Amino acid sequence: MSATHLRTALLPLALATAAAVAVAGCHWTGYAKRAATHAELLERLAVDARDAAVLLGRAPTGSDLTRLHYPLERAERFVEISRRRVSGKPSLARFEALVAAYRGLLEHLEGLHVPGGGELPHASREETARLTALVEKRARAVLGALARE
Repeated sequence: MSATHLRTALLPLALATAAAVAVAGCHWTGYAKRAATHAELLERLAVDARDAAVLLGRAPTGSDLTRLHYPLERAERFVEISRRRVSGKPSLARFEALVAAYRGLLEHLEGLHVPGGGELPHASREETARLTALVEKRARAVLGALARE
């Protein structure tokens, strides 16, 4: 096979390899931005829920819980996809810990749910504050890991 034929035969393979590398690189860039967005959103929602429970002493309503569930579902889906594409990254492990902490907060809030709302006992407020602080800590860990990667 001549050098020209060899180059012609290898060109599609080289282009396919370059495209695969570019797509993988694009996902990693996209991963960092999406992970940061999810982390910031989960933290913000946790703080809002804490403020309603702790500062206002208000039990979560069904509407509150619905608003908190959807971002959790999206974050869990993001974890599933990211495990296949960027496994082994410290930020992903920290993100999974954040999702678990947020899920724990949401489960706690579901246990406090009173149709139409209501006043929360002091112990429930303290537990809400503790779980929210854990979400905040884990969100900061995600952002720190992303900054180092």
